[in-house]
Amino acid sequence: MNLTKVRPLLGILDLFGRLPYFRGKGLPVVWLLRLLNSRGPLPVRLPDQRRILFTGSDPNWVASIWLGKLQPDFTRVFWRVLCALPEKSSVIDIGAHIGYYALIAAHRLRYTGGMVFAFEPHPVNFSDLQRNKILNSLDNLIPVQKAVADRTTRTLLFAGSPTCSHSLRQDYFHIIRMKLSASRWTTLYLRMPRQRLGW
Repeated sequence: MNLTKVRPLLGILDLFGRLPYFRGKGLPVVWLLRLLNSRGPLPVRLPDQRRILFTGSDPNWVASIWLGKLQPDFTRVFWRVLCALPEKSSVIDIGAHIGYYALIAAHRLRYTGGMVFAFEPHPVNFSDLQRNKILNSLDNLIPVQKAVADRTTRTLLFAGSPTCSHSLRQDYFHIIRMKLSASRWTTLYLRMPRQRLGW
């Protein structure tokens, strides 16, 4: 993706994003993404005031990340935990979706030699996760298109219309079924590079 073409728009969105939250603040962004038939990227500020870029197939989801409305309390706690990890620690994100927490962790750990392993089985989410990794030049983020389960098996992934509601267990709102292979956690763990894992 050529960011030089969208850099002025990113600057405007970044300034608009710094305004205090008000009801309806995300609507113009969602409308803009839909009007341009675009997946983003949108600039997202981290607790250290650095910026990462996010893209995704659902404009509402991307706008909620841009607004800082996606689990803001947990995000602050997660950032504090990342800051407390020793050097060369690794983080594992199971069910990484488009990579919100994986990207935050990879951004923070890139300065300490740490790695992030992000497991995401849904093909649309995995594609967005890979795109977000490339967009932010995060070489320490390792996306893995696998489901993690209690045993290695072929199974079904159940999904709803928003790609954030998928699960290996079926619920009433799941309307899509996908066959995939799931791996046992210990099998995946033994294949990872031998670095300390931070929880």
